[in-house]
Amino acid sequence: MEPAEERVPEAAPETEVLPGVNGEAGLPGGESGVRVNRPTDEGTGDGAAAGTQPALVAHATAWTNSGDLPLMGIVLVDDGALPGGPAAVAALPVPVTVAVDPAAPGAADLAAAWRAAGVEVMVLSRLPDGAAPTDVAVTFEAVFAMIPEAVGVIDTGAGGLQVDRAVTEQAMARLAADGRGAVVPGGGLNMATRAAGEAGVPIATIYRDI
Repeated sequence: MEPAEERVPEAAPETEVLPGVNGEAGLPGGESGVRVNRPTDEGTGDGAAAGTQPALVAHATAWTNSGDLPLMGIVLVDDGALPGGPAAVAALPVPVTVAVDPAAPGAADLAAAWRAAGVEVMVLSRLPDGAAPTDVAVTFEAVFAMIPEAVGVIDTGAGGLQVDRAVTEQAMARLAADGRGAVVPGGGLNMATRAAGEAGVPIATIYRDI
């Protein structure tokens, strides 16, 4: 699958989400987003010691914007149906982040395969219906214990991350404590964007769903 080439203004790089490595279901798109605070390859990368750096730095794929070009992040949502996916994505000429569903069978092994190929991973937000702040703590504890090298969470619009302000704030507090980032749908009064700013969590909004 070849992602469409798109240039966005340098002042506001955003995140493009592709609907799965081999999936059909789309994700809700968004309006304009916020600046993505991502590490470069200066002092970062897969060799960083976990626990001594924020997760977003320690487990990020190193990259260099040598041409000082406008930036756009690409996230592939993996449904686990593409054999050889990690090797294929790792061979792409641009850095790509892969989102893994922590509720899927074999999610930990799938995430480990992506990391072994040098691809950075996120996890899909999967909070329970009617989640309370305490549910966030329990869910994130389990998810990040299973996929410890996740650089952040992506909420495609139905992950429960913005069902309640207290839930959103609790989620951002946990991400801030781990040094992880977040990707959320854009448009409207974005509760997650505001809460992330208050907690100091790097965040991006979904610019387009392909």
